[in-house]
Amino acid sequence: MEKKELKKVLKVQQEIANETLAYESLTEILTDASFVNPIKRMIEERKKHLRILETITGTEVVPKDSDVKYVKRIYKIFGTKRLFSNLETVMKEKGKDTASLMKTYPSIKEIHQAESRYQTTFHKLAALEKKKKKLE
Repeated sequence: MEKKELKKVLKVQQEIANETLAYESLTEILTDASFVNPIKRMIEERKKHLRILETITGTEVVPKDSDVKYVKRIYKIFGTKRLFSNLETVMKEKGKDTASLMKTYPSIKEIHQAESRYQTTFHKLAALEKKKKKLE
């Protein structure tokens, strides 16, 4: 494995670890089960993705709380709908990162496909929040 590629995979691995920690903190903030349940499923799947990346890199990363601070700040300032819209955009960008690595590491395809699903899920959650606000 080239050093440059290893660095990219480690970056993706660190981002997923940070993201997982952020999602866990998000489940503590949100009270609506229609938001919490999909996020909990994402957390479980992301933990599997971390194990896939650990087998590729041979390294276990420790999550950092930078994403937790970001998620809490966006939620506090802008609310749930904007948070989900931002996370949808983040997933789109992450999908680009994993797409470039799939050629070298076929096992990353599963991670890439999940990120596409997460993008759709966050889009649906933002729409659901918008709909709930209109009903209030």
